[in-house]
Amino acid sequence: MIIIPYERIDSLEFGRSVATDCLREYGEPIDISTDRVGKVSYSYPGHVVRFDRVDGTLRDCTLLPYATAVIESIPVTWDRHFLEEICQRDGRPVVVQGFVILPSIGISVTGIHDDDRSQLFVGASKRGVWDDLLKLGKPFDLASL
Repeated sequence: MIIIPYERIDSLEFGRSVATDCLREYGEPIDISTDRVGKVSYSYPGHVVRFDRVDGTLRDCTLLPYATAVIESIPVTWDRHFLEEICQRDGRPVVVQGFVILPSIGISVTGIHDDDRSQLFVGASKRGVWDDLLKLGKPFDLASL
């Protein structure tokens, strides 16, 4: 999977692509669900794609542990080396509610920075998804890795 920050995952565009585009790109999902606020999720073996409850366009994508992907030409290796490299590329990582958010790149990561492998997660989203939470965060210290 190729992730272009704030733009797209593979051929799906954040804020533009809809569920039928997802079906064309990845086929039938293993599961389709709707959360309590109305976001629709399509689950696949290596990732979950979510659509906005208001306009039905691509909102975000979660990479499931050990899925193969490239973000900003950096392979997702699910280790501290990946987190260090992506944080340096972003330049201003923030930690909030257990997530490391990289606002310049448009991804979020957890489970790597705190060695909680049960929470392993890399997510990509459209602009604005993390804006409210970023106000509550604090700068992420790479030296803590």
